[in-house]
Amino acid sequence: MSEFVKWSDTKAKLNEMDPDRNSPERVAARETSRERLRAELRGAQLAERMTSPRHAYPRSSTTR
Repeated sequence: MSEFVKWSDTKAKLNEMDPDRNSPERVAARETSRERLRAELRGAQLAERMTSPRHAYPRSSTTR
């Protein structure tokens, strides 16, 4: 079984292993990557919604 590890300890260990991890260039690159991933997910969700049969024939609570 795994033991609990504090996030602060994990971050300290990561910084020891890779001192440039928090350089402005790498931080910016990670943020750009995250934004690209979010855009891809939003696009996939929108495409799925647009192709679902439920979206093609929306129901209204006033329709009988």
